[in-house]
Amino acid sequence: MCWGGRGAPGAGLVAGGEWLRRQPSQRAFASVGAAQIPPALTAAGIALMFVSVYAAFVLYGIVSAPVAFVLMAAVALAAIALSLLHGPSIAFLGILGGFLTPALVTTQTPSALALFPYLLFLTVAGLGVVRYRAWWPIAWLTLLGATAWPLLWFAVSWHPGDTPILAIYLLAVLALFVLVRHGFPVPAPADSWLTRLGAVPQTDRLVWSAAVAAAILTFVLVRVDGYEAVSLIALALLGAFMLVVARREANLDLLALPALVATLGLLLIWHLPDIINQYGYVAGTAGWRYELDLGPILPPTLIPYATVCAGFAVLFAAGGFIGLWGAPRPARWAAVSAVAPAAVLAIAYGRIAAFEIDFAWALVGVGLAALNVAAAERPARHRAIAGMDGVLAAYAFGASLALGLASTMALEQAWLTVALALQLAALAWIHDKLRVDGLRRVALAVAAVVLVRLVLNHRVLDYPLDGVPGLDWMIYGYGVPALAFWSAARRFRRLADDYVVTVLEAGALAFGVLLATLQIRYWVAGDLTGGYALLEQSLQTIAWLVVAYGLYRGRQRNPRPVADWGWRILASMSATQIVLLQMLGDNPLWSGEAVGSWPVFNLLALAYGAPAVLGFLFYRAARCYGHRVLAMISGILALVLIFVELSLEVRRAFHGSLLDVGVTGDGEWYG
Repeated sequence: MCWGGRGAPGAGLVAGGEWLRRQPSQRAFASVGAAQIPPALTAAGIALMFVSVYAAFVLYGIVSAPVAFVLMAAVALAAIALSLLHGPSIAFLGILGGFLTPALVTTQTPSALALFPYLLFLTVAGLGVVRYRAWWPIAWLTLLGATAWPLLWFAVSWHPGDTPILAIYLLAVLALFVLVRHGFPVPAPADSWLTRLGAVPQTDRLVWSAAVAAAILTFVLVRVDGYEAVSLIALALLGAFMLVVARREANLDLLALPALVATLGLLLIWHLPDIINQYGYVAGTAGWRYELDLGPILPPTLIPYATVCAGFAVLFAAGGFIGLWGAPRPARWAAVSAVAPAAVLAIAYGRIAAFEIDFAWALVGVGLAALNVAAAERPARHRAIAGMDGVLAAYAFGASLALGLASTMALEQAWLTVALALQLAALAWIHDKLRVDGLRRVALAVAAVVLVRLVLNHRVLDYPLDGVPGLDWMIYGYGVPALAFWSAARRFRRLADDYVVTVLEAGALAFGVLLATLQIRYWVAGDLTGGYALLEQSLQTIAWLVVAYGLYRGRQRNPRPVADWGWRILASMSATQIVLLQMLGDNPLWSGEAVGSWPVFNLLALAYGAPAVLGFLFYRAARCYGHRVLAMISGILALVLIFVELSLEVRRAFHGSLLDVGVTGDGEWYG
């Protein structure tokens, strides 16, 4: 009775709206702004039919759940069809009702096999209207409904057997949103991937949103499925499909990134069993003894995880290499091919080996670097093709990244930094031979890592010092990077004198100064964490001033920004230390530090005499070059230091090595 009482009037309203739309008087209605009357009648009729069916199911129990579902779905699809005649508001009502129907008509035994084919058909209907009428708000509503239901299903009604259905559904939904894009005008691809959102076409934003949603939902599918084979295959198929779409559509050539990010995230948080060292007893001639059983390199329980890692690395490496040929921007494809396997290797190494030193993993890193070099061989023979220089740079970066990982796996502490620094020399040599500009940015990234490890890493102070000064880790830990930075800067400068050269020159200078500074500290204090007394202050000041003077004189013959700023910083540091520490804070006149019993050749000569000589050298050079302010400052400081040196030498002559004891007599004052 309810369906007959309300459904028939609803159908009548729909029919009336269609009849009114066909009348010639509609033109007159349109002229006075009443053209929305037919869509309004149609919408009222559709809403009334929805309500009548739902009431017949919920309130009166006249129809069963399957019948109610079919009737409400039919009303929704009819509304979508009528929207082609009555406008987007009817399509909105049909799409909304269609996606709400499964939530309104529930059963005790929900079935994914019944739900998701229906949702897929509803998505096809909604996108068909969008394709025909270009009503993009309807497309966004369809995307929301199509992607919200899988999340709801995961949370409420998930069963392990649903995996194939969900996998097919997600791939099909993404394919539908890719297909709806065709036929609409697409602007030429932008040169930069940093395109503002407002400049991205509506169609591309829709496909990107669908791709991100599909990647997230597939990620969740693999997780709730417990990393079973079917869900992992679904993720692999999603990645392959995105690679194909990205290759075919120039504006979407970064579309593989959502699948890549989802894959890396999955590998990063994969639930792995706890792996511990296995200990056991073995028989010996003298009885039983306790011995460590190292076990296999890769525990059997981790073989599936390692296999999945290798499979995804091959997928993106091969897909990127295949896709770069003929692509408008081949460097992007090469970047995917080179970086994705290295990222997978880093994650697998961290999850399985816990970043411990492991030469077996280091060999894998070396092998990956060799594969990057082999992959660059063919593009190197086709450098006349536009963009191939970027491809070579990408594979060079991949090789460098893989070698860096191999170094991390096989080395530790200073040797790791040395290995990374030596890559700069190799990159500069390759750049000198191949003339690939992208290698400069790769070198800059490697240089940044080395600089952070050696300049901003406070843990270097805790590295063991087993040798004597001049025969310790700092010689190679800072000396080799300094030479590598200097050599790379010279080679890169042959083609362009840019910010990369400046960074490398600054790094070479910083490492050289740090090497001298730390060697002095080790020689004086015996370690790198002790006190800072006058002897060390004096030696540090002399070293800094010598380097500053050399830079100052050298910049006159060969002006370089690093030399210009270097001598200023070092000279300022030296002057500040002289005034605040050597003359005020730790002056032996009141600090109680012994200056030595020898006249002239003692601590006073190091603290005040030698800096005074260097100050006079600065004074002469500054006068020669016409730098009057520098000449005045350095000359005054040199005179003050000479005065302090002579005064304290007189004090030492009367009181011996300790200048803070004894009464100053008339003879000393006259002296």
